[in-house]
Amino acid sequence: MIARNAFRLRKAGGLRAKTSSRVPGEAAAAASGILTLTTLTAAQAAPAPLTDPAKAAAIADQLGNKRTVGIYYRNERLVVAVTDQAAAETVRSAGAVAEVVPHSTAELGSAKAQLDQLAGIRDTAWSTDQISNRVNVQIYDGVSDADRSRIEKAVSRYGDAVKITEHSGKIEIDRLRYARRPGRNIGIYLRWDELGHHLHRRVQRAERQR
Repeated sequence: MIARNAFRLRKAGGLRAKTSSRVPGEAAAAASGILTLTTLTAAQAAPAPLTDPAKAAAIADQLGNKRTVGIYYRNERLVVAVTDQAAAETVRSAGAVAEVVPHSTAELGSAKAQLDQLAGIRDTAWSTDQISNRVNVQIYDGVSDADRSRIEKAVSRYGDAVKITEHSGKIEIDRLRYARRPGRNIGIYLRWDELGHHLHRRVQRAERQR
């Protein structure tokens, strides 16, 4: 009787051992299936890279100039510069690369507008650089301390959104070139530095119309 009960216990134990030995394999198979499904779902959900600049511009317009800065290429991919993570997710979901920066188009435009009011100061130049996310101001030799102070005061509240650098030499006298169009003349003023770099372009319509 004892031997028979011992046999039953061994048999039952063997069944339990056999049953438990199948569980890891089944669990591994199930986990593999979940992993495969998750991988496929993620791959299917990933958007195709955005290659159309017009579509990137439309996304930037939708977000508005207080949340975007500009569109440019980096490593052959379209990049949309934005000012917050929610905007970045919108850009990425469309297939473009998002770069989060501190200064918006509105802020940089406001800084440049302040500088544009000082356009009469000679031997100075400024422009908005979307990639560096700031307005770059160049001051050349010959600018008086008073004019330098005017420039610095005009952009003082914008902090690191504006970078002022000093350069040797002077900007040449404005060169006037004419572009004729049907019905009117348009004078195009080009400003150049001493190395021939184009700094400013200003279009002025002729006083008289044909």
